[in-house]
Amino acid sequence: GATDQKENDGRAAAAAAAPAPSTAEQQGDGKKGGSTWFSRAASKVERGVSKVSAAASTLSERTASLLDFHSGAADIVVVKHHTPSGTVYQSTSFYVHAARDNKSTLRGPETVEVFVNSDRTPSLHMIVGEGHNCTFQDGGLVPSSDVLGAMGLVEGRNELRFSLSSAPNSHFTAALWLLPPEELLVVCDIDGTLTRSDIFGYGAHKLGYDSAHKGVAEAFGAIRSAGYLVVYLSARPITRADKTRELLKVVGTHGADANGVSCSMPDGPLITTVRSHIEEGWE
Repeated sequence: GATDQKENDGRAAAAAAAPAPSTAEQQGDGKKGGSTWFSRAASKVERGVSKVSAAASTLSERTASLLDFHSGAADIVVVKHHTPSGTVYQSTSFYVHAARDNKSTLRGPETVEVFVNSDRTPSLHMIVGEGHNCTFQDGGLVPSSDVLGAMGLVEGRNELRFSLSSAPNSHFTAALWLLPPEELLVVCDIDGTLTRSDIFGYGAHKLGYDSAHKGVAEAFGAIRSAGYLVVYLSARPITRADKTRELLKVVGTHGADANGVSCSMPDGPLITTVRSHIEEGWE
């Protein structure tokens, strides 16, 4: 015990004899400590910014997949009439919205080439006008009976492809349906009718959710089997026409009927509103 006491006294004496740190040394230690704290804080902020940036990028990609603004076209219905004076063709309007699918904007005169069943059709040459809406060279939206008759249409579904002059390698599509005047039709809304909700049905399938009413594919399959062509009428913007066609293709494909046969919605014309996504959202 005496030995320990002597060692403690010796250490205390040595500490008392040691010179006290100068003011400069104390300030230096303070600066060093402050610098270390600031470095750690900056590192945390940097990691936080990185996480936020990654989350924002992911959200942006998911939002873009739901809200991207594309070109689009409503399907066309052409009716072939046989009259005493000859064959007459009548069609719905060619509603076509042509816009770049990237951040570039349309500059200068823009035209749209129209292909019917893979064949270029010069008589359907369209011009991009105000708001990216297209018209024929005469300013109209409906071709003449002679032009329609010369297109080589087949009864039923015909494929339309639209190609923008400034981006000929990109295109968007629609369908043209050639029907007889006695064709039986059933007109069906999509959101809130095929789907359980107007809003939720709009983008649910892009998020992996099935928003369609149970049994809807089987019901409309029976309607088609009874001889009726289903026409899909939607208030969705024309720029979402392709996405709406994708929705119609997946409705019911994950289920099966009572016999275990997979069901899907029958093919048919899709008529959308002529407004763009931005105009529709503003409304």
